[in-house]
Amino acid sequence: MRSHSWCKLMLLVLICLTLMGTSNAQDTQRVEMFGGYSLLHDSSMLPPSTVFNGWDGAATVFFNR
Repeated sequence: MRSHSWCKLMLLVLICLTLMGTSNAQDTQRVEMFGGYSLLHDSSMLPPSTVFNGWDGAATVFFNR
């Protein structure tokens, strides 16, 4: 019984060490951009159903790492 829990612990440590190595290797970006479309179909406000739509955009610039 004791050796079974020891194997689980060692497997957990191995998985954590592997994931830490891959997360450290991620590249940092200088600019992130996002664009999207939004649609809301609302039938609760007015008797005829109302449709609201629009566009959305965002940009982020990272000045340091």
